[in-house]
Amino acid sequence: MIFDEVITGFRLAPGGAQEYYGVRADLVCLGKIVAGGLPGAAVAGRADVLAYLAYRDPEWNRTKKIAHQGTFNANPLTAAAAVATLRQIKDGEAIRRANALCRALGQGLNRALAESGVRGCVYWQSSMFHIALGLDAEPSPTGEPPRGVEPGVLERLAKGPETLALRKAMLLEGVDLMRSGGFLSSAHTEQDVAETVAAFGRALARLKREGLV
Repeated sequence: MIFDEVITGFRLAPGGAQEYYGVRADLVCLGKIVAGGLPGAAVAGRADVLAYLAYRDPEWNRTKKIAHQGTFNANPLTAAAAVATLRQIKDGEAIRRANALCRALGQGLNRALAESGVRGCVYWQSSMFHIALGLDAEPSPTGEPPRGVEPGVLERLAKGPETLALRKAMLLEGVDLMRSGGFLSSAHTEQDVAETVAAFGRALARLKREGLV
């Protein structure tokens, strides 16, 4: 079993989605957080699987060794940044802070939607949030995706005209969304959350005035 944890690694938990869901993968692909902000990624997994990357005798190297090329393989600066980052997040405090900020943001965005009368809901997991604009659904206070809605519907809404209009309106308010949502980090503050919620309310009002939602 192979996990793609480029996004979820060290975000859902210090041990990523594996720790969060209690599942152990044979191989895991990691990126972003693992390199401490520098270019880099990692492949982790069971020792007996990763052993095929090692150099041994000529016969092994020719017939069994798996090639693993990479421009930044063993780059010392990236490795040092990775070690420092992993030490920072090992106790989970940074993750808990980012999660709490995301929860506050999601709840605030849902309040803004309710006050504006615009259809939609915001849902989140860990420190990742998603805005489903144009959806008739009751938001969950704990961030679960709207019940009874197929994932394909949420994907279409994320690429729809209302979402594009919202992103442009938020840019005018000084907030750059990642299409239909975004990520929180421990570097964000309560003030960032409050300002984003206020900007969201103003953006919704603009979209209503222009007949876009």
